[in-house]
Amino acid sequence: MKSGRAIKSNGNPLPIGYGLVFILTLAPILLFFLSTLTETSPQKTEWIFLAVPTGRRFVLLLNTIVLALSVAGVTVLAAWAVALCAWMYAPRVASWLLLGVIPLVVVPPYIHALTWLSLDQLAGRLLGRWGFWGGVPSGMASTIWVEWAAYTPLAFGCLLLGLRAIDPDLLDAARLSRSDISVLFRTVLPLTSPAFLTAGGIIFLFSLLDYGIPSLLQIHVYALEIFADFNATENVTGALGLAIPLLCIGAGSLALLLEPILTFAFQQSRGSLVWVNPPSVPVWFNRTVGFLTGAVLFQAALPLVVMVKMSPRLKDFSTIVAQAMPDILYSLKISTTAGLICLPAAAVIGRALLQPSPWRKGAWFVLLLPLALPSSLVGIMLIQLTKYWPASRAFLPVWVNVFRFLPLAVLLVTAHLRTVDPLLLESAMVFQPSWRRRLFFINLPLASPGLLAGLGCVVSLAMGELAATLLVVPPGSSTLILRIYNYLHFGASQTVASLCLTLSLTVLLASGVMTLVVLWWSKIARSSEALR
Repeated sequence: MKSGRAIKSNGNPLPIGYGLVFILTLAPILLFFLSTLTETSPQKTEWIFLAVPTGRRFVLLLNTIVLALSVAGVTVLAAWAVALCAWMYAPRVASWLLLGVIPLVVVPPYIHALTWLSLDQLAGRLLGRWGFWGGVPSGMASTIWVEWAAYTPLAFGCLLLGLRAIDPDLLDAARLSRSDISVLFRTVLPLTSPAFLTAGGIIFLFSLLDYGIPSLLQIHVYALEIFADFNATENVTGALGLAIPLLCIGAGSLALLLEPILTFAFQQSRGSLVWVNPPSVPVWFNRTVGFLTGAVLFQAALPLVVMVKMSPRLKDFSTIVAQAMPDILYSLKISTTAGLICLPAAAVIGRALLQPSPWRKGAWFVLLLPLALPSSLVGIMLIQLTKYWPASRAFLPVWVNVFRFLPLAVLLVTAHLRTVDPLLLESAMVFQPSWRRRLFFINLPLASPGLLAGLGCVVSLAMGELAATLLVVPPGSSTLILRIYNYLHFGASQTVASLCLTLSLTVLLASGVMTLVVLWWSKIARSSEALR
């Protein structure tokens, strides 16, 4: 079945799709910049000086960049070792590993922070008995460790998908003239470069623009500077000036990563049976890969063990969950609403972005731009825009999640739509003249795996969104992740473990169900009976 061709239809989806990209993504950003700068007095030019980091802020920006680069490098290298191990030695197991990793991608990183803080307290008690130093080191090293643990599932999923997209014929041809270790570094590594750059670039942006984990581990990063300044002064212009360095770095990184991201998102998996004969590699390579694989698996299992160990008895656990039930329901309301809003928008935008157009790359860049904005600035931006629409303030938590996670939903939907055979849709237009019947009985069933994947992604990520929600949540309301974040500062270990376990199970259940439904529906859609 061929794929990758433009999907034709009677109507032109470009105006509607590009219009939604402008309304949902570019218009809020432009309106925020224009409104902020026009309301600023010409005499007040301090925001210009804030836009150029000097002194302490320059050092802080450099430290933040070093932290983000370190997290991205360590995470991608470790994930590549695990992905290589699964791809080379256990190709059938790799498929199940991929299915198991997909739900872990959306587990909030604060779960891993809880694990580290708990180990810090345990080490402090054990070492303090003998008069030694009382804890695990906190700071830059622990932040890299926690973020590595949080982002490894994302990197592993990207890299394993990149490895599975390699043409077996290319691999066999390379193995005829080179050793297997040379093939890995001179053939496999270049072929997986889009997956490498995608995983590393996204993790770099996530680490650069987020302050949640560093703040819990007493590390001051540049994104936290923006939040702290706005929280203390409520000066929108000053916050915008402080954010300009991160905006430039984020937008520049996104521009460089745009081609690899689109190449990776639209590549086709060729299955798992690539190595007909087991590879022959040096012992040191096997030991290194085995060590990194063990470390990653240990770190992946550790949060669950710690949460279960720290959780109280079932009766107390039920009491804690019951007390947090209003926050849980409010979180579910926000995340579900955001997912349902993103669903039709992602379908329309994804269909438009599959059409050939000279503006397509520009539209993709604008669509992905929210991924390059600091989370705190997104919250400040939407708060500023509610001055023109005061009635929208209650809708802010939903708006934040739609703005931040719509690009990921569009990527998932578009990647799936690209696998749909255009001949099926063209045949439907010939034999089924009713557009309503085509929509509900042909187009939607064919697109449903991508739509469900996008819905599960938005709902799960919205459940764990903190940085922007912290600014826009209405007074008297709270989400589950906000309650966990506050308790983490106070050291209520049993309560935090119970709430983290509840959040993890909720997110894993949502993403896991969506993954299983997508697989089930894809199997039906690809079967010969369904295509007749």
